[in-house]
Amino acid sequence: MEPRLIRVPARPVRHAGALTLRLPSGDELLEEVLTRIRALPGTS
Repeated sequence: MEPRLIRVPARPVRHAGALTLRLPSGDELLEEVLTRIRALPGTS
């Protein structure tokens, strides 16, 4: 798999000391983002 950037219209949000990405509504982006993150080296 060729390395590619993930470009999604998200914004970083800090909640209870943790930094998370707030994705726009809709499930289609979440599935693609999670698939690509899981495919990164060093993730399981």
